[in-house]
Amino acid sequence: MKQTRLVVFTTVLMICAFAAILYSSCSKDACNGVSCKNGGSCVNGICSCPTGYTGTACEQSIIVYVNNAYTPVSITVNNINSTIPAGGFVSFSGTAGAPATVTASTSVTNHAGKTVGEVVTWSFIDSFPTNGTKLTVPLNVNTSYFYLKMANADPSDSVVYVKVNYATPDEKMDSVLIPNNGLTYVIGYYKAFSTTKVYAAGSFPGSSWLLGTTIPDVVNATTTVAVP
Repeated sequence: MKQTRLVVFTTVLMICAFAAILYSSCSKDACNGVSCKNGGSCVNGICSCPTGYTGTACEQSIIVYVNNAYTPVSITVNNINSTIPAGGFVSFSGTAGAPATVTASTSVTNHAGKTVGEVVTWSFIDSFPTNGTKLTVPLNVNTSYFYLKMANADPSDSVVYVKVNYATPDEKMDSVLIPNNGLTYVIGYYKAFSTTKVYAAGSFPGSSWLLGTTIPDVVNATTTVAVP
């Protein structure tokens, strides 16, 4: 009986010792075959990445696109789609050094859900950074366009359509609805010229106004015209 117990005890002891050796061996080998790039280091089989890099092997870096426009921007980077709220940002990751092909657009819709004014677009190619820092790219509306708003304080009528860049080859007519409550409403993006004028028409025959504008020569320019 004692001999049997001794055999059992010895067997259990050997199993425990083998398990301990196996556990120790596995722990030491967790990073075998793991290759961390861009200065990353392996910890328990997982790459710990330095600032500015991400991905399972620290192979990716980050580009941040910032929306400086007044309206949400739809953006596509390397066939990945996202929407950036006005004043917001979105991040994309990709292989460090690889190109980032970017297309983006923004516009305004009216009360009927139709696009008003111009569609502002961006199209360019960036490169995912290789220096360990995030690349931040601002999306600005260039000086070729401005953002038009209108306030209507006329006592008798609402504005129902506008002609922006009135009586020029770039004239654009849009259906709008600007109540005569004195509040400011967004109309849309339009081409900017030093001579830009806005023709506003009401719902009653003969109810119209020709309005001059002052457009700042800056990116993300905006101006508000007022109906008397």
